[in-house]
Amino acid sequence: MRYMNPGYVSWLERNTALAVQEETGNPYAKASFYVTKEKTCVYRLNLEKELYIKASLWLYSTSSTYTSCYIGAGTGYFSGVVFNKRDSDKWKAGYANSAWNIGCNVVREAEVKDNALNEILLHFDGEKIEAFVNGTCVLDRSWTNKDIDLVIFSDEGKGHWSNLIISDEPIDIREHVIELPVTLADVTMAEQEDGGYSSNKAGQILQYVLDAETLIKKYGEDSLVTGIGFQAEKAYRNGDLLTRLEEYLQAEDGTEQNIGSMSLPTTDGQVILGLSAEDITLADMADKKLGYRSS
Repeated sequence: MRYMNPGYVSWLERNTALAVQEETGNPYAKASFYVTKEKTCVYRLNLEKELYIKASLWLYSTSSTYTSCYIGAGTGYFSGVVFNKRDSDKWKAGYANSAWNIGCNVVREAEVKDNALNEILLHFDGEKIEAFVNGTCVLDRSWTNKDIDLVIFSDEGKGHWSNLIISDEPIDIREHVIELPVTLADVTMAEQEDGGYSSNKAGQILQYVLDAETLIKKYGEDSLVTGIGFQAEKAYRNGDLLTRLEEYLQAEDGTEQNIGSMSLPTTDGQVILGLSAEDITLADMADKKLGYRSS
């Protein structure tokens, strides 16, 4: 299982956040969000398996008065990481107590950066919770809860969240979700007046050329691709003949690699998301095409 979100509100399981679309807050994808304390739950999690959660938080030094940002499993004792700031003081990070204040026994003082991304990693193994801020462990305690809400909050202009990754396999704290430019290359579906596409027969495709070269120039050809995600706006079905979209990568020689599928809902306007875990480099993605096939 691997969930990845560069910072889009519409990709959250519980759409309670407010969107921010600017490079400040997330220079990787120009998308981030904030969540007020009244609507904090963004994802429901089951901890039967080992689980890792990664997120990035851009903290603003201009914040005045007392303010805080938080990410964790619910809002109880020792449940996550809180960032606090008062007036002109610097931001501080630690574990959260019931008041969501910094705990008094921080394992080590974490370096917190103003006007920059701070990287947070949570790890649950069924017996304990670990939390890291910019590579420094700030929480390491027993934890046996199974069903939890992933709670995130911050106020606008004080802290913006992005790069949300949830996985049952280890996550490198340096991982970021980056948009990959694509260009439509081949289509056998019917184009609609609104610019969308419809399919009335299994096997019809939408195929795109991946612009991996743009990312190679910026990040290097050896950068590891740990997952691929797809968003389809207003994807739905109006019958039972076609119920899924299959996703594949096609090599230059025509060889196809199936990388996942997603069920089509019956509700018009529904946003669906397909995700797959990969382990290839950016160089491996050069000259490949991405396709959707109705089934």
